Amino acid sequence: MNKWAGRGIAAFRFLTIVPLPGSRGTAEEELAHATPFFPLVGLVIGLLSASAAWLLSLVLPPLPGAVVLVALLATFSGALHLDGLADSADGFFSSRPGSGFSKSCAIAGSGPWEWWPCSWWCC
Repeated sequence: MNKWAGRGIAAFRFLTIVPLPGSRGTAEEELAHATPFFPLVGLVIGLLSASAAWLLSLVLPPLPGAVVLVALLATFSGALHLDGLADSADGFFSSRPGSGFSKSCAIAGSGPWEWWPCSWWCC
């Protein structure tokens, strides 16, 4: 039971920016075995997002409310999904032959194509 709690906390620490107290969930082994808890974290994020969407619909028109909601989700998740989107675009549109996709995604920093999907997201 004790190691399951650490794995669940590790999933929340990895997928969100929520500052959880203590040092539980910081061990490499706990994160390595935290994947069964990822859907639970997604459920919590989804419930919070649905609540925020409902509250925003009470005070904002649909388009500004959607922009605020996406910004809240990007902030709450530490823009983890936007980074993955940018890395994928850099790999798919890379001029490298063969295994260029995986090489492009492994390089740290912004590649020449990473700006493109993020600029669409911001517009």
